[in-house]
Amino acid sequence: MAEKDKASSLRFRLGVVDYLIAIKQNHKYSELEAQTGLKPSVLNRYVKGRVLPTEKERKS
Repeated sequence: MAEKDKASSLRFRLGVVDYLIAIKQNHKYSELEAQTGLKPSVLNRYVKGRVLPTEKERKS
């Protein structure tokens, strides 16, 4: 993957996490699970900053 593509991918994934953090303030993990199809434990890791979504999840 080219450096430009890597940077773009990272920016997108960080944006997704920022969005999740913002909407988590008003929604439960179970509600987010229904919308995203991701387990609450996975969503929690994103919101807490432990991991970033993968390219595979980005395309889902």
